[in-house]
Amino acid sequence: MKLRLLFTESVPQSCPTVYETDRGTFVIQGDRLTDPEARADLANILPGEDAVETPRETLLGAMRVTSGASRMLAADSEEFLQLFETFEHTAFRFETLDQYAVPEEDQALRRFLAGEPPDPSLFASWFALVQAATAAGKTVQRVHLFSEPLTDYMRYEFAYYPHSAAAGEDVRVLPRAQAQGLDLPGRDYWLFDSRQAALMRFDADGHFYGVELTDDPHSEARCCYWRDLALHHAIPYDRYAAAHPEQLGRAS
Repeated sequence: MKLRLLFTESVPQSCPTVYETDRGTFVIQGDRLTDPEARADLANILPGEDAVETPRETLLGAMRVTSGASRMLAADSEEFLQLFETFEHTAFRFETLDQYAVPEEDQALRRFLAGEPPDPSLFASWFALVQAATAAGKTVQRVHLFSEPLTDYMRYEFAYYPHSAAAGEDVRVLPRAQAQGLDLPGRDYWLFDSRQAALMRFDADGHFYGVELTDDPHSEARCCYWRDLALHHAIPYDRYAAAHPEQLGRAS
């Protein structure tokens, strides 16, 4: 029997994961159910059988993939990257991590932490893309949900936000403490033209390893709602920076 990884909310080939087999069945990988009360409620467990506990979203994601509403893509997939060139009206990013692991940025991050100013040329291609999009009447927006005090990486990322804003991106930030009680997701995503959602996958260290590209109406509606909610409560970056200079200081 051969397995094909169908869906995971974690790093591929770790828990929890759903696989499709070459004989028309599914294999679910997850933590063995050990709670005595829950195991007592299991019905008709036969010798050789067992039960695993899997998050609801993992099974729903597997259903999206099997129905054709979603596709699991690599982080550098051309299909994903093309969306930044082909969107017609709006592109929105929701960010939730306080630390992203981007090997291409390691040297720039070390220089920044050593006191050097940010180097805008590092993101020249992104700034050019934003400038071209906004010049064509399109909207590019971002909300970053973050913790205070800022991590070193967040101070580094925040240092580039003025350059993004100068290129035409609407950059807003939302302190995690102020988001308490809001129905916001704990995951990053891009939303293009309110109809194409790219649900991003990161490992525990913040490495971007994949994306679920979905046309699922329910997922799209949720991403639209989260976008509107985040934009309503978030603060334009320049206002936050002016009000909280202590957060942007060089000291850790």
